[in-house]
Amino acid sequence: MRSKIDIHDTTLRDGAQTPFIGMDFWDRYVIAKSLANIGVDAIEIGFAANDVDYELMRKIAKYIGTRKYSRNRTVPVVCGLARVLEEDVKLAYEAIEPADPDKRRIHVFIGTSEELMNYSHGKREEEILSLIEGNVRRARELVGEQGQVEYSSEDALRTDFDFLAETIQTAIDNGADVINVPDTTGFARPDKYYETIKELRRRVKGIEETTLSAHIHNDSGNAVATTMKGIEAGIR
Repeated sequence: MRSKIDIHDTTLRDGAQTPFIGMDFWDRYVIAKSLANIGVDAIEIGFAANDVDYELMRKIAKYIGTRKYSRNRTVPVVCGLARVLEEDVKLAYEAIEPADPDKRRIHVFIGTSEELMNYSHGKREEEILSLIEGNVRRARELVGEQGQVEYSSEDALRTDFDFLAETIQTAIDNGADVINVPDTTGFARPDKYYETIKELRRRVKGIEETTLSAHIHNDSGNAVATTMKGIEAGIR
């Protein structure tokens, strides 16, 4: 397992959802430029299916994610979020396309806990696996071998473990090279997160060839502690 820890910042996407916060292009550019200058490895620059985000993402991708236009110390990977829908994946790719080919990442996600299946999107296990298979593969085709594909099972820590492992296996089998394991509600105990990552590494074939990623919400004040336990378990 590699020892380097990469930093993946989501201020321009998840942070932008903070109540009463609004960011125009210059707000986003200054944040992205600052993150690039301190050496952040990957920046999730928005959700391309959102009409407001889409055009701003293309500009950020051009000025932050290219060696030609960037005036930063480092050129980070620029990442676009997409639901497991063909149109979302297409929009995510178009939004990051101005970045250099090796600086493009599509991040595909779907909720997999019983709560999200029942009360968010209404899809069940078989359909979810089919959507992961088709749209992770499509994302891989779009970014090519130089780009990256990230996959997240939203609300992973409340997802039935056998199903969680199956979703991640499906994503890896279809080209995902970054696997994010999010604690979307922020209430997982740090030790529980550690155990989940360790068991996924035992259960899922090919997971050692991917980069494991943590995205921990801070509702219970444990985000840093949970992330650190994840690093102990193999998060990079």
